[in-house]
Amino acid sequence: MKHYHRRLATIIAARFQRATISTMPTKEDLLREKTFKEDGVELTSRVFYTLQTDKNVQADRNSRAIALIVDHLHKKKLISDAEIDELLFDSIG
Repeated sequence: MKHYHRRLATIIAARFQRATISTMPTKEDLLREKTFKEDGVELTSRVFYTLQTDKNVQADRNSRAIALIVDHLHKKKLISDAEIDELLFDSIG
């Protein structure tokens, strides 16, 4: 009887895992759905609409996007620490 229950639990777990995996969207699915990634959509429009879509998280998305851009530019040495300090100082003034 124990063997039967163990086998049944294994079957249920495998089915649940397959169902979960098959229903989870891929990165490309999420990009198309949440960031307007489609042929013919201009990059500036895509970024603008992605950041403006949900008013409840708009400020958080904008802040996160700006932080990622600044970090990317800094890592590529396209913006210095002093320039970042100046941008941040100007944003609080």
